[in-house]
Amino acid sequence: MKFTLVIFIISQSVLDVGIKYLQNKDYEKAYQIFQQIVTVSKDTPEGKWAKYYLSVSLLYLGDTLSAIGNLTTLWKENYEDSLAYLTYKKLTELSTNRNDSLKWTIELLQYFPLFGKRKELIESAVSDNLNDSLRILLRKILASDYKSKRYLYSFGTDLLSQEPGKSLIIAEREGFPFLKIKALIKSGKYLQAYINLLKNNPDKKIPQEAITFVRKSGNSTRLIGILYPLDPEDEKTSFEFARILEEKGLSASKFKKALKNPLYTAYFNFKNLTLPDLQQLENFESSNLKNYLLAKGYLKEGYLLKSLQLAFLLPDSAEYNRFKLELVDTLISRGIFTKEMLDLLSQIEYYYPITERDERMLVISKALKTEWKDIAGKLEANDATIKHKIPINLDNASMPDTEVIKILYENFDFDGVIRFSSGKTLPSSMRQYIASALIEKGFYDEAVNLLESEKESFPTLYLKALTKIKDPSPYLNDLPKKLKNTDAYYLYLIAVKTKNSSLLDNYNTPYFNFYRAILKNNVDSALQFVDVNDVRMLLELSKLLFNEGQYEKIVGLTQNVNPLYPVEAQIYKIRLKALFSLGEYNELVKEYENFSELIGDEELSTLAALSASKLNNPDLAFLFALRSDNDENKKLLSRLFLYNGFAEEVDTQYLEGKDLLYYNLVKKDERRLLDFPPKDSEEAWIKLKYLAEISKMALVDSLFQIYASNYNFTDDARLILKSYSLLAKNEIDSLLQILNSNNIQDPEILYLTGVKLIQAGRVDEASNLFKSACDFAEDSLKHEIYFRLGNIEATKGNFNSALFYYTKALNFERKYRKEIYYNLSISFKNTGQLDSAFAYLEKLINEYPDDEISIEASINLGFQLVDKQVNPDKAIKVLERIIGVGTKTQDCEALYWLSRAYMLTQDLKMALATLKRIYTYYNEFPDWRDTAKLDAAKILIYFNYRDMAKNLYNDIIKTRGQNDPLSQEALNQMEFFKL
Repeated sequence: MKFTLVIFIISQSVLDVGIKYLQNKDYEKAYQIFQQIVTVSKDTPEGKWAKYYLSVSLLYLGDTLSAIGNLTTLWKENYEDSLAYLTYKKLTELSTNRNDSLKWTIELLQYFPLFGKRKELIESAVSDNLNDSLRILLRKILASDYKSKRYLYSFGTDLLSQEPGKSLIIAEREGFPFLKIKALIKSGKYLQAYINLLKNNPDKKIPQEAITFVRKSGNSTRLIGILYPLDPEDEKTSFEFARILEEKGLSASKFKKALKNPLYTAYFNFKNLTLPDLQQLENFESSNLKNYLLAKGYLKEGYLLKSLQLAFLLPDSAEYNRFKLELVDTLISRGIFTKEMLDLLSQIEYYYPITERDERMLVISKALKTEWKDIAGKLEANDATIKHKIPINLDNASMPDTEVIKILYENFDFDGVIRFSSGKTLPSSMRQYIASALIEKGFYDEAVNLLESEKESFPTLYLKALTKIKDPSPYLNDLPKKLKNTDAYYLYLIAVKTKNSSLLDNYNTPYFNFYRAILKNNVDSALQFVDVNDVRMLLELSKLLFNEGQYEKIVGLTQNVNPLYPVEAQIYKIRLKALFSLGEYNELVKEYENFSELIGDEELSTLAALSASKLNNPDLAFLFALRSDNDENKKLLSRLFLYNGFAEEVDTQYLEGKDLLYYNLVKKDERRLLDFPPKDSEEAWIKLKYLAEISKMALVDSLFQIYASNYNFTDDARLILKSYSLLAKNEIDSLLQILNSNNIQDPEILYLTGVKLIQAGRVDEASNLFKSACDFAEDSLKHEIYFRLGNIEATKGNFNSALFYYTKALNFERKYRKEIYYNLSISFKNTGQLDSAFAYLEKLINEYPDDEISIEASINLGFQLVDKQVNPDKAIKVLERIIGVGTKTQDCEALYWLSRAYMLTQDLKMALATLKRIYTYYNEFPDWRDTAKLDAAKILIYFNYRDMAKNLYNDIIKTRGQNDPLSQEALNQMEFFKL
């Protein structure tokens, strides 16, 4: 009887009986039946369904805690999608914790792709307030499995913040011009972004990202000019662009009209804000802008403590730092001095000149009677004046005049010192205070006159005053004799100003020896006596070294300069010029970028732009060149437009020589080429070559006759010109006849002919020409030649030879680098060098994340890692990143190798979910679909879902027919697993 009962209970009909009791609200009987099934058939699909209904019965019986326990266990054990969805609904209904519900939602969508309302649930979850990574995860599912323009655009938009290169791939493939502009800017492709804003922006909108572009360009007038006629993408963009326009002194009314956000309107209406207005702003969500407006507003209204508290919340940026200084100024003027003021000022690091911060810190620390590093020395070294004073009331003080003057001076009240001392007879010891005050306030001649009779008592002050007057020559015969080591600097300045290098000859201390060496251009002696911690000495030494061409020494000595200090900014400029002279372009660009938005130096922008250009980085070169409208930058901009395929943007007045010739070739302007007057043989040859490409040979011949005598061109040169003409006409056989019969050794024509031969399928002939060209080619051409030779050898299956050529190609230029990386990986794989193959695929993925080839490289790397069972965790990471970014075909293949990687890591639940996605949402790829079904069936059998596995096998056989290889595999597996 017991045996019969067990057989009865595990049958589907008993489960149906339990469900019937449940529907009839007989929860106790339903509970008993479901409990029996769970006990007997615990690890079967029927047992899991019974556990679900058991939980439902428990809920009706009031045992919520047990129900939740059963549902939670079921959630971990179940592998059936429809049951998972029902379990999920119950769990989320019972949950009071949003984070738990969100976790279950994400797990349902990841592990169970087959339930009916999957797409709707994803869309609902995406619209919720998710963090970036979760939102991208769900967008990725929509973009890959449902592949619609809408989903792809949303996915591309979300990727902008973390992986703009992948956003760019989607935008270019799917034809999303506005998204493309956004992705170009986020990817740092500024030149292409500029052109697309100008030429391919059908929405006529300013993207949010353009604000960053404008800021990075130093608020370029050129860039602002192309953005101004457009409409902002959103209100925030309108606000930020209006701020930029006002900073430039341009009308922003068009953009301010669109503002509705009270924070934005308050910013531009700040002068009229009242206390009630500020109290209303308090209700808004916290942000830097809100804190800034409130801090500034409360300062205006006199609520100094509230303003100070809010100021601490503001980040370290130029505008906010200006306000912090303004706040501190107000507090100082009110006689308020606190440690918090010093703390606030110490937050300011991103500001030029930073001496403005230090000057206030000196005054406050003096008022608080505390020491704050060596501020006074730093200010003195940078010739910074003290502009603030410590308010002090001496109206009723009964003390000697000398004490009053000292107190005023010690509190930085230099105007008070001058005013109080005026007309009084004072002891000579007071002259140092009065003279110092006069110097601080710019009364240099008065300071000299005051100290004239006491110069031996106060030599440093006297010399300092002399350095400030227009012409110190009349005082040279009666300079103070007893000078300190540190007085050497002021005497040196006087010597330079008066062109009298002998002034330092009578002194023999290290500082005097140093400055004397500087005056005499004696580098070795200057290096011997320099104190590298003295920035004034370092500046003078850097100038001398630069004039002498000793750039390495400059770079070595100036590594620790802080260009936010004025004197060190001058050293920094010399340092960058030295780096440029040394060809250290990478280091120059890196150091320039660190400070360029604060230190707007035209010459440095040009140096940085030229450096980026030499590094083959046209985007950075373009960005840096935008920062100034000087002629050098305009020339560079025109060259960048010309050589990057945007000739229509070229301003020809800034082109000359070879560049102007090339422009006329691009425009196919025969007349301007003919009219161009070459200044040397190189330009004459280029002119003839370009004419040969676009004009009749008779015209070229006639001009050649004229130039031949002027520039000593030989008959071989005429044959080369004839070769270019034939090449342009695609007359390859005639061209080869000339090349072979005349032993022409022009590498460019040999290379270009070889390319034509490859296109015609004449690979061996092309290979011979390439090898001949290598003997005479420059590095840039060698890069292309070796790349082509590598391709030829790889095509023939000679992968060791291919590796040789590809590796040599990497030593020159960058033009085909990504293709070489990919081909190297294939060649290394085919020669059994897997580690090298993996390494080049990773280099390709990392260096070219915004190129379609990175998708193929990722799939290839994932496949190879899985195929060789090497590092499946890396395979998962690589493959997961590209799902949704590629085409539907690429997504399908990536998902399959991803499922295999999950299997290798024993994550069978995720492997099964991935395989389900393939055979459900990628039906247009029958081989991948049915291979996925075969793999999924094996996992289902492992989890004891034998009927589901059998159904998958039968689907394959029914769809493909019994004779198909995959059908045969399905039959074999069914036999093996006894299905």
